Amino acid sequence: MFKIINLSKLNSITVFLGFTAMIVILSICINTFYWSDDYAFMVKLNQKGVLENCIYGYNTWDGRFLTLAAFFQGFLLHYVKIEAVTFFWTITFVLSCFFLVKILQQELKIKTNKQVFFWFLLTTVFWLGCYQHFSETVYWGTGGIYSLDLLLGAIWIYWYSKLNVNNFTISKKIYFILFSFIVGATTQNLTIALLSLIFIDIIIKLLKKEKRMIGFYSLLFVVVFGGMLFISLAPGNFTRIEKTGISSIDLSFLSLIKGFLQVGFAYAKISIVLILLSIIVAVGMVLIIMPNAKLTTKSLFFFPRNKILFIKFLSDYKWFLVSLSTILPFIIAPGLAFPRTALFFMYFLLLFIITFVYKLFSIDEKQIVSTNFKAISVNIMFSFIFIIAIGFGVYNFIKGTELKKFISSREQLLQKSKGKTVTIKLVNPEMESSCYDITDLSFIENERVAWRRLRLEEYYKVKKIIVEE
Repeated sequence: MFKIINLSKLNSITVFLGFTAMIVILSICINTFYWSDDYAFMVKLNQKGVLENCIYGYNTWDGRFLTLAAFFQGFLLHYVKIEAVTFFWTITFVLSCFFLVKILQQELKIKTNKQVFFWFLLTTVFWLGCYQHFSETVYWGTGGIYSLDLLLGAIWIYWYSKLNVNNFTISKKIYFILFSFIVGATTQNLTIALLSLIFIDIIIKLLKKEKRMIGFYSLLFVVVFGGMLFISLAPGNFTRIEKTGISSIDLSFLSLIKGFLQVGFAYAKISIVLILLSIIVAVGMVLIIMPNAKLTTKSLFFFPRNKILFIKFLSDYKWFLVSLSTILPFIIAPGLAFPRTALFFMYFLLLFIITFVYKLFSIDEKQIVSTNFKAISVNIMFSFIFIIAIGFGVYNFIKGTELKKFISSREQLLQKSKGKTVTIKLVNPEMESSCYDITDLSFIENERVAWRRLRLEEYYKVKKIIVEE
């Protein structure tokens, strides 16, 4: 049967499906809308402007307000329509996956002419894997900053991965140091991951007794750490702790271990789909890059009982350790580890799975299985993944169209009710979907949920909003 299948046409179909999946991922933005924190941000932006609001937020709520990503976030929310805002966030999400391909090529020394196709493939896999939170990390005006932070981190890692390959000029090193501070001052769980990466590489170099670049690596560690301190020691963080009552935390060793396991289990649970898809896709990528590959498991499963094996362990499991490090900021307060905070954990986990699986294979010159059979099988498998993504995206787009109409009619009602008391209905949960998951207002009157209604009243300048049960 495989002999009558035209491999060239099948390749073209697979690429077309991948391109279509990318279009669908980007098109979801069309039905996005303002909700929850968006209104709180826009009220402050209208009062203070972009830069002043960043400074105000740094001093009163969160150190991450005074960062490059937060400035972009404020600028977009203040001057650009929501659909364009989320389109920008989606572009950053997609570009993060492009740099994922570049990092993999650098890490595994892969030479291939299928770079664009792998970009389509890994974007689709990562998007599907993030289905539990991309309504907040990609398709949300406020939360999309996570995708921009991820892109900045991915660019930094790609640049960093070239340090041992290219002899950087003094000017490039200065630019990279400045960029390292910017990336260090993004968000703590990403910053800790970058610090872990640098630390592991320094340990490897020390164990190998390689003095080259250790000084520069150490400087990068200090600069990235300095960026993290800039956002972590902001006055607003301490004000927020007082207001939210997080100050009563248990710092005992058992409590920290419990917190690590609790967050780690939650992140692993969120990542199940990504893990399964990553393994499948990693094997397929190996068979495309190395058609005559054979499985050889003995080299990656071992106990690091001596220095040589410990170096190999750090090299082979580096990205897994980096992934685990993103859990650390939440071990003292596991309740703050929302699904959206798992984005960085999942990105590094995807990177680990692909590099790990790739190293499980080696070229077998005696391979007798037809490479044509493998290529056709892989194409069918990848096409199936693309079709799932397209179908899932189209379903969400249709659901989002209905929800967008409802939200738009509510916004029109609020715009006409300036200075008046107005009654609105809650969103029917059946209208929501993975891409358009909304935390709506509440008819319950307490401080924990009332702020959403108050910010909506303030933004539309209505006297009072009454929420129907």
